[in-house]
Amino acid sequence: MKKQCGENMHRILYPNHLKTDVAASAQQESGRLKQRQGGMTLVEVLVAMFVLAVGVLALLATQLRTVSGVREAESQTIVAQAVQNLMEGMQINPTLSAASGDTGWVNKSYDAYMKNGIQTIKGNVAGGNNPGGANAGNPPQLTKSELVDEQIRSFESALGSALPNAEVRYAICRGVDEMEIDSNGNVDANCKNSGPLMVKVLWQIDSEQADVAPAVKSYNSNIVYTYQARVPD
Repeated sequence: MKKQCGENMHRILYPNHLKTDVAASAQQESGRLKQRQGGMTLVEVLVAMFVLAVGVLALLATQLRTVSGVREAESQTIVAQAVQNLMEGMQINPTLSAASGDTGWVNKSYDAYMKNGIQTIKGNVAGGNNPGGANAGNPPQLTKSELVDEQIRSFESALGSALPNAEVRYAICRGVDEMEIDSNGNVDANCKNSGPLMVKVLWQIDSEQADVAPAVKSYNSNIVYTYQARVPD
């Protein structure tokens, strides 16, 4: 009771002391708030740096994927162009035979271009003799079979030069089913005894990703691509 009366009397006689105590308490509380605010700022900076790092990594991944997609599209375009050039050469050098009966018609055949089994190209392949190129003034005389060999060599050279790091296989045979590779690395051209004549190409390119999507054809961490085109009758 006496202590309570003493505190009340002190407040009445010395009111400024109470203000000083309140100000000191407020200043201490303000200091605590400033320190806490400083800690929150550091956390925000760390979070911002983390978000920035994730964004940069995502951008790099997108860029790498874009480059890979461009390379894939380029390889497919090169293979398609090489196949088209070969088929145009085949059309100007068919094997002709008289049709049955006295009709005057002839049958065209490209059996001379049909190689036995699957042909493999790995790395650059030497081109042919380039008839009509450097010796355009006096081009060499080629037989039909020599022209076939020349066109095949040019075809292989185009594929080997365009895809030096890929293992390329091709087949010229009948059958509309595309070439395929099994889990053991065995390649099947799916050639038939009848059907349209096709030029089929299969090639493998190293995958830039550790895991290849299940929907993508792959073998031994390589992505497998196929292309085929029908030789016009």
